[in-house]
Amino acid sequence: MLTKKSKTVIFLLKEFNKKNIPYCIARNYENFPNFKSDLDIFYINKLNLIKKIFINTAKKFHWDYLIYDENKSKNFLDQNKIEIFYFYDRKKENFLQIDFFRSMLVFGVPYFKFKNENIEKIKKKFNILPRIISKTYHVFQIASLLPINTNNKKKIIKYKTRFLSLKIKNTYKKNVFFENFLLIKIQKTLKLNKLKFFNALIFIYKLQIFLKYYLKNPLKIYEFFFRIYEYYLLFFKQKSGFKISIINKKHIIKNAEETLNRFKKLKIIDNWNYKSKINLLNRFKFLERRNVLLNIDDKTSKTKNFKKIFINILIKQNKLLYKKKIL
Repeated sequence: MLTKKSKTVIFLLKEFNKKNIPYCIARNYENFPNFKSDLDIFYINKLNLIKKIFINTAKKFHWDYLIYDENKSKNFLDQNKIEIFYFYDRKKENFLQIDFFRSMLVFGVPYFKFKNENIEKIKKKFNILPRIISKTYHVFQIASLLPINTNNKKKIIKYKTRFLSLKIKNTYKKNVFFENFLLIKIQKTLKLNKLKFFNALIFIYKLQIFLKYYLKNPLKIYEFFFRIYEYYLLFFKQKSGFKISIINKKHIIKNAEETLNRFKKLKIIDNWNYKSKINLLNRFKFLERRNVLLNIDDKTSKTKNFKKIFINILIKQNKLLYKKKIL
């Protein structure tokens, strides 16, 4: 039996096909329409039409909230924007996150820009990113996840398996110097788990892509400085994470901890921690993602239901596109 999330995804993609919206699913489509985490989609434009489709979908499938997170798109260059949408049911704690990208970045420059011809069709039901692109890009994702720990081990193994399934001649190329040599060495060091050497090779490869882009497009050097500004927005002005204050009472703290652990398991949040356990500098990095800092404060008046506090802050920090009417 299909879940609410699965029905929502199927309906959305049918609407995209019907309305000729260019798109492709980036990854994790093997178990379509079931997605364990978020759904990543590449698109070109028609964001206003996508929002209308999303609102109608939220109504059709009786989601409690549809929230639009523009923290990774507002004041960004078009090619760097990530438009994020959350479908959320408060009682059943169903949660579906859909991210829209225009390009893949390496060192802040486009590694791949989506065009309507850059697609593979799966059983005429939905479009995916060509597998040679997504599988090759996994090497950069692996490097960003290192070092290996209990939180990322499964993901690294999955990405590693996919990349190693490619033959070098079938990898996605950027036509930089010694690219075949680099990819052969990257594959070999990954197979042998020589991760320090692997990281060094990835850095060289990324640097080559970066330099080629600006040598070929010298007038676009402003994008480099604008990307620095975007990082400033991400870490200081437009954080996806937030702080929640609760009073110092055992039953309230216990309820908050249980709720946040459940939310983490359900992917409603990425992580959480106590404000007192993270120093000021690391808080900026922590709150760049959809993480929660729990603050114990005897002066706070927030003693109501913790889930209500959470959803109210999530809505306040973002844009509420739809809320189901309570009869």
